[in-house]
This record gives sequence, C-alpha cells and structure tokens, in this order.
Amino acid sequence: MSRRAFYLSLKKSGNCEKEILYPLHRIYRQQGSVTDVQAIEILQEIVESERKINPEFLDAKLKQTGYNRELLLFSLFYLQRNPTQDSNLKAEEWKSHFAKIRKQKEEEDLSQIISPFAYDSEESSFLSER
Repeated sequence: MSRRAFYLSLKKSGNCEKEILYPLHRIYRQQGSVTDVQAIEILQEIVESERKINPEFLDAKLKQTGYNRELLLFSLFYLQRNPTQDSNLKAEEWKSHFAKIRKQKEEEDLSQIISPFAYDSEESSFLSER
C-alpha cells in the first residue's frame, strides 16, 4: 500500500510527500535492509530540504543504494520532468542495472520478491526496459 501511494504520488506530481516515505522507511527497517533504509533517508532529505538535484547526483545515489526501487522511481520521474539530452539513455541504463540486480535477488531469495510487500504491475511495467 505504501509503495503504491509513493508511485501514484510520483505519477501525479513528480514528487512525493515525506509522510508517504515514513511507512516505507519502517518496513525496510523491519526487514533489516540497510541500503533500502539509506535510500529512503536520501529521499526524505531531498523532499524535506527541497534540495536541488541533477541526474549525476541521482546516478551516484542509485549506485550507492544498489538501485533501490523507490529511489529509482523518483529518479525516472525526475528525468521525465526535467529532460536532458541523454535522459533516455540514462533511464535505460538505470532500468538495466535494476533488472540485473533484481534478477540476482530472485535467484538468491524468491521470498523477497514474492511477498505482501510485492510490486504492482503498473509500477513494474514503468521500471521495465522498453
């Protein structure tokens, strides 16, 4: 539910409210996922401080957090709303890295992919390579 609210908020306005991030932070903390908690904290900082961001900053943070799903969604919507000459190339690169990491995680532990905290189809199709 939290993930869906996050996605719909991004889809509607290209940004999210910090209140939407709190449940995601709590879920990742309960799962013990350090990099995902870190990614949500980065998003909270961006939202709360209204920090100026750019594709290079987002690229560095995506690499730092192992292409966290929420940070990736935020970054892709950022590229859509603030297109540059290489936005499409960068988006495809990020999606490709995410797909490789997700495939690895599926092979390691399917329970992290198929769970009550699973992904919805609209969001997943947005993240898939085209």
